[in-house]
Amino acid sequence: MQAVASLLEQTLLDDNRKRDAAEKKLLSLQSKPAFLITLLHICGSPQSSRSLSLSAAILVKNCIKDFFIRRTRLTTEFQEQKAQLENELIKVFKEAPTLQPKVEELLATAVGFASRFQWPTGEWKTLFPSIGNILQSQKNPRRGLVLLEAVLDNLSTVFLSEPRQKLTKVCQNILTKLEDTWTHQCNLLVQMIERNLEKLAQLVNLLTSCIRMLMLNGNMQPYPFSPQQKKIFPKLLQMLKIFPEFHQRFQSYPELQSCLSKICLSLAKTVVKLAELHHVAFVSVARLFIPYTLQVLKTSINGVKPAFEDFTIMILRFLLTMYKSPHYLPGAKPRLPRGVDAKKLFDRKEAQAVYEIQIKILKPLVETTVTKLLPLTEDDIQQWDSDPEQYFYSTDRMHKFEALRPTAEAFIYDLIKFRQKEVQPILHDLLRHTMKMPAFELKEITPNTIKQALIKDALYYAIGISSTELDQVLSDSLITRWYAQVW
Repeated sequence: MQAVASLLEQTLLDDNRKRDAAEKKLLSLQSKPAFLITLLHICGSPQSSRSLSLSAAILVKNCIKDFFIRRTRLTTEFQEQKAQLENELIKVFKEAPTLQPKVEELLATAVGFASRFQWPTGEWKTLFPSIGNILQSQKNPRRGLVLLEAVLDNLSTVFLSEPRQKLTKVCQNILTKLEDTWTHQCNLLVQMIERNLEKLAQLVNLLTSCIRMLMLNGNMQPYPFSPQQKKIFPKLLQMLKIFPEFHQRFQSYPELQSCLSKICLSLAKTVVKLAELHHVAFVSVARLFIPYTLQVLKTSINGVKPAFEDFTIMILRFLLTMYKSPHYLPGAKPRLPRGVDAKKLFDRKEAQAVYEIQIKILKPLVETTVTKLLPLTEDDIQQWDSDPEQYFYSTDRMHKFEALRPTAEAFIYDLIKFRQKEVQPILHDLLRHTMKMPAFELKEITPNTIKQALIKDALYYAIGISSTELDQVLSDSLITRWYAQVW
């Protein structure tokens, strides 16, 4: 161990000759499992310096990646001692007195790489029981969560039927055990009982991320959500209502607010991903979330960059998924594999109820999006004034979920594309109302005048981007008067 530690320390020297010699020596040792086990001991040793532990963890991660993903240096000796290495990887998380957060993440990534190839084949049967034991430990709950997050992140790409079914059962079992912990820690944070709120917020963020992955992997498409998952949805909605408002209180504490922002985004991402990936199963819970989303959009600020723009983007993305889905349309047939009984998997009455809610909120939703999210902001106007060509190219290259205004633009366009009959009359009435407004007096330009002009511009822009779909509804006389009107 001392010899390997000495070599690692030499790789940190400024002397190129000594550093190169140490790196070559380490490279020659990497094919031996005993070498990796020694590195793990260095990572978990209290005597190791921060830089030494970090160097050892980086080398462990890279070696595991080589062995399991790139399949290089995969010797017979390594194959024979693979089980011992797996046990040592878990043992570090169980027994090491102290681990730097970055070292924890690197070693968890290494475990994730190994699990992607070892667990689906049944070779690493002790993986999840070991993670469960670490999660139950009261000494350092963060370690178990970091490990669980990395493993689920890698196993989420497993699509073979038998391993997928095994993963689904494992996720449901862990979700049952982790649900109360997540709820309890969230309540502690919101009630501000703990003194170190930043540390608690980091733990809640990690818990929320694990809950998201357990929810996503705890269900086989297109089958209904499990009882364990259904218990989570009301709590998800509750947290979505609480945390965005709670996060606004800490504007004077940027690090804490940044962590709270991640929690809010993780909550929103959970709902969005479940709606996108499990669209048939999500029919049963969609009614919980749709009314709340309209409330979020109504409180979004126009003219000033929203403090929580990414969260609003996620909400629009969720609504877009809801309105694009064919499962909520009257008389729609769900997309199910052959041989699956649609009556058991698809609740037509629930889908009809969701459709009625969608129609009910559609008019305020379109009006809110056009008048609050689509108008140009002060930053947009300044960029246009300074360099119109650059502004055009920068906005044209944006992904639709990269910024709020492109997301609102894509939302209106897709809304008209997929719900044409319902949206056409709403935009038609908005256009008629706008055309009846008196012309602006340019003698005195006030902030309110500018705001109204930008809203009118946003409406005309919404009509413009959807003109192909609307040309059969907008009469020739209305179009003529629209173009002729000067404001």
